[in-house]
Amino acid sequence: SQQVVSSLNRYRKRYPRVGVQIHELRPSKLMEGLREGFLDMVLTSLPQARNADGFHWTELYQQPTVLAVRKGHPLTGATSLHQLSGQEWLLQDSMEQSNVGALFAKHGLPVPDKVIECASVVLYSELAGNSDAISYWSLRVLERTQFIMQSLCVLDLVEAIAPMNISLVCRDPELMTREAKALADELIYAYKSPHAKAE
Repeated sequence: SQQVVSSLNRYRKRYPRVGVQIHELRPSKLMEGLREGFLDMVLTSLPQARNADGFHWTELYQQPTVLAVRKGHPLTGATSLHQLSGQEWLLQDSMEQSNVGALFAKHGLPVPDKVIECASVVLYSELAGNSDAISYWSLRVLERTQFIMQSLCVLDLVEAIAPMNISLVCRDPELMTREAKALADELIYAYKSPHAKAE
């Protein structure tokens, strides 16, 4: 997001000699890196309740999400989650970690068991546009990636699709280096201060 980019730019001006490494991994792998001490902090969409592990969590913002199918899919006109329950799904995380599983449970529907898990963003996009699987997306990704949007149809369901909560997770701030804590504080300020722009 623009706030993350702006925060990193401000941080780099304050700490030009500090090395910054950014890793794009699935949320479970990010949490593993945090647990093992390879990462100082992570931005994740995983729910806090299932993954607290004694870490410090700060929800930064919510990301609207949608379900989509390829253009011309037989379920392009689907209006209810019930119509989608027996279908094949394409997810970047396991059904247990994805908001999709919680969505089905919330509405008393059987959680889909035909799932392709794909951590590769490029392959995920290609599968979504060229298979019959129903895919789960951050609306922001679709809006900013025109070539993906051209191959997909967003489903308009009566059930609301819950947004993805994006949180900053780090070890106990007392255990972080001064530089790592400064970056965490910068990110929190960018989203939580009264002057922060809406995501």
